[in-house]
Amino acid sequence: MKQIEFKEKTNVLITDPCYVKDEIVGDDGEVSYNRVGDYEALINENTIYGDWSCFVYQGRLEGDERPGNWDEMYFKFWREYNFSGKSSEEKKQFYEDWKKQKEQFMTENNVLGEFCADSGRVAVFNYDKLLKKYPCVKKFVDSHPWCATVVKDFAGTVEYYVRTEKDEEGKEHRSAHIIGTSTDGSNDFFTIQSGL
Repeated sequence: MKQIEFKEKTNVLITDPCYVKDEIVGDDGEVSYNRVGDYEALINENTIYGDWSCFVYQGRLEGDERPGNWDEMYFKFWREYNFSGKSSEEKKQFYEDWKKQKEQFMTENNVLGEFCADSGRVAVFNYDKLLKKYPCVKKFVDSHPWCATVVKDFAGTVEYYVRTEKDEEGKEHRSAHIIGTSTDGSNDFFTIQSGL
């Protein structure tokens, strides 16, 4: 378990470190990017299961239960989208309908945001300090809300936590989480895998 403390209110960024890049403009105006996330992260850990998507929920991680019925909703969508034989136009409409269901789920279940871990890693950054050094990161975060979440005005402890659970057959399953415990208890958060 890796843990860091934010003593003063800070904006905290949770994302895959591969998305944190410095923008370099050459003399010819050509733009290139330099990955800096691995060097700037306060926490930078493996996700255990590789590439996945995650929700950031407001509140505390309690027991084994996931908020709402997300797993059922997500896998039903995934199967129907990929294997139902829908045409391209039908898939577009199906996806638009799905986005509305997802937004409703997020609202009803206190989801602050989401992120994905395309490189199989998850990282935590002091977003305020990161933007002072690499202001171009804001453009990416603002335009890719499914790739990064900013938890605003957080003071407290953030930790990378691996939980081991046993299923009905006694098999162990591990899950990785980022857990934020705020100093005054008003801004707690936790992450749970939300899809492939």
